[in-house]
Amino acid sequence: MVASDIPGERGARISLEDAVAVVTGASSGIGTATARALHERGARVVVAARRVERLEELAAELGGLAVGCDVGDWEDVQRLIARTVEWGGRIDIIVNNAGLGTFGRLHEADPVKAAAMLRVNVLGVIHGMRAAGERMVKQGSGGIVNVSSIVGEFPDPGGGAYAASKAAVDLLTRTAYRELRDEGVHVVLVKPALTDTEFSAVARGTGGRMGGDPPEKVARWICDALESGSANAGYR
Repeated sequence: MVASDIPGERGARISLEDAVAVVTGASSGIGTATARALHERGARVVVAARRVERLEELAAELGGLAVGCDVGDWEDVQRLIARTVEWGGRIDIIVNNAGLGTFGRLHEADPVKAAAMLRVNVLGVIHGMRAAGERMVKQGSGGIVNVSSIVGEFPDPGGGAYAASKAAVDLLTRTAYRELRDEGVHVVLVKPALTDTEFSAVARGTGGRMGGDPPEKVARWICDALESGSANAGYR
């Protein structure tokens, strides 16, 4: 498997210079790396996660804003977007990155853990697109990035429920791209493979990282796709 080159322009190009950007799941991994990458390219960044205590140092480093948010809670996401607009005057970008993982063969899956995962991985993306997208349509501009995974197309045994949640993100993103492209809002689907973060170790209960791409690589894909007008980035 090799990383695909970013394809030709299919949507609006989003300038990152002075853009107001929200990154969910920013307390670690891909979220932290993306917040830093956006800042390095000139964006003003709002970092959001449930573990707000882990965000304060990052927000201070970036000169941004830290907001506690459970993306599975619609009212929480509405408050996040409202605070972003109050702080930055607008919202230009949202990166729907927050996610959970639960692993186990489907006939042995924990229904409670699976429901909690779907609440974050699927409803969280819907909430982010709904709350930010409405504002962006009124502005006539903006960029929405949804972080999926290659497993949405190529699931591993033991990862069926997680893979299903990412397949849902793929479909939601492709639909939103078609719905919003004539409104001046660009929607990007990002599909990482295994990434070297704490996520996989925690989700699989391995107790240690499993290797993979550095999160900074995924962050670069996100920024490049926004600036180039690409609708897809990552492994496809």
